This record gives sequence, structure tokens and C-alpha cells, in this order.
Amino acid sequence: MAYSKDIIAMLDAKASASQGEKPKRRAIQHEGGLQIQCVSWFKYQYPAFTKLLFHAKNEASHSSRKVAIDAAAGVVPGVPDLILALPAVYEEEKQGDGCTWASSFFDLGIEMKFGKTNNQTPAQKEFQQFYEASGHKYVVVRSLDEFMSVVKDYIQHVPSDIIQKVKAVYDSDPITAANKNLLNKITNKK
Repeated sequence: MAYSKDIIAMLDAKASASQGEKPKRRAIQHEGGLQIQCVSWFKYQYPAFTKLLFHAKNEASHSSRKVAIDAAAGVVPGVPDLILALPAVYEEEKQGDGCTWASSFFDLGIEMKFGKTNNQTPAQKEFQQFYEASGHKYVVVRSLDEFMSVVKDYIQHVPSDIIQKVKAVYDSDPITAANKNLLNKITNKK
């Protein structure tokens, strides 16, 4: 399994470091900043859905003890950075015969990658295969503009009854009014 290989590689690097060899340096990641921009835009654009866009914390640990604890607790390598927990249905017409067919998804998994050379790990590619095979949509996003385009398209395919139900829950939440007031104060200061 890819996870076992990751653990072995990490332990080998620690062993090399203890024998005087320098461990390989990891590339500096800018995905965190991109992810923060994307989440901020989403919260402003779709306030009723903010609790349905979340980050599954599954970053790699550098401690072998922590890796073992995380694995036992259910951390799965390769999980996308963000998950939008809304279903979507895409209806398309086949060419020529006039028949329509639908693709439906349980949710949208979004993997953040910054720049053109930062690619998915083998664990992420493996997870993507399982995720898509089980009815989920998975995308790799490299910019805020790409994120906005993907999310806008996906939300357009969320069934209207689901949107109405989520908005009803949002509107009935007593914290929503307080959040709206706070947002108005913030945006009016700019």
C-alpha cells in the first residue's frame, strides 16, 4: 500500500538523519494560501453553504508515533484538501439520438495544487480513483479563478430542492443573523 511506503520512507529518512546524512528537503508549498483564498471567496459568495465546504485535516506527520495514531484513527492518505458536501446532477444529451443521460455525484472533492509543476502524489491519484468510482466528483485546482469556475459550475447542478433545504436551515440558525450583521460591519468599513 502507498501508506506503508510513505511510513517506510519517512522512517528511512529519520534513520539517515541520525547517521549524519541530511534528509531530503520538502518543496515549499503555497497551497495553504491558495486554499485560504478559495475558502474566503466561497464563504462570501455562498454564505448558506459555508458549513458544507470543509477541509479534512490529513496532512502528513513527521512523527512515526503520530502517523501510527492517525492511521488507527482513520486518517487516509490522498484525501482532497476540500470537500463540498452537496450532491449534483449533470444532464447531457447524447449526440444524434436526442436521449439524455445524467451523471450524479454525492459531493465535490477539491485537491489544491499551486503552480504547474506541483502534481498529485501517488496516494492522491489512488484516492481519486476510489473516490470517483464510488460516485464522487474530484477535481484538481491550481488557481482561485479555476476554483471559482469549478464551484460555480458545480453549484448550478445542485438540485434546487437541496439548495432550498440548506438555505432554510441557514436562515433558521440564530447565529446567521449575527454573522450577517458582522459581515455588514466588515464590508462597510472597506
